[in-house]
Amino acid sequence: MIEFTKKIYGKIYNNLHKPIAMKLMVLLCILESCILPISPLVLLIPMSLAHKKRAWYLCLVATIAAVFGSIIGYVMGHSLISLIQPYIVKFGYVTEFAKVEHWFQEWGLLVLLPASILPFPPFKVFTIAAGFTNIKFLPFVLMAALVRWLHFAIIPASIALGKNTFLLKVEDNLLKK
Repeated sequence: MIEFTKKIYGKIYNNLHKPIAMKLMVLLCILESCILPISPLVLLIPMSLAHKKRAWYLCLVATIAAVFGSIIGYVMGHSLISLIQPYIVKFGYVTEFAKVEHWFQEWGLLVLLPASILPFPPFKVFTIAAGFTNIKFLPFVLMAALVRWLHFAIIPASIALGKNTFLLKVEDNLLKK
């Protein structure tokens, strides 16, 4: 698995300066917020390290794309729950979905803060559950924007503060052959 990850990361790294990299990051941010289990950080981190002066801009683009994906997830949960319910079962998200639904009822939108930072349950479960549980749309969008920005802002903030040693070590390990 580590070799596969290094191979993929190497391909990503070799294409960071091409226009397709930004398009892929936007697509990944959208899809991760509603259906895909791959974090957009796999693109945001190397792109930010390669383009340090654009790191905050990349964070903003990632945030906007993730909010758009969150809206898609919300609409899926609100309007298409009967169609996506079999996939929730198929991909093993029944328990996570029930927990998230309960958390929304108990904590409201505050549940999005840890959801954006922690990997499990995935953020997409929260976006779909927000729609299903009829959380108010505009407050959901505003909170999703805030929490996704906080999630992505860790990368450019680390770079700006000169605290990107960890990011560089991860990158070095992934690029070693």
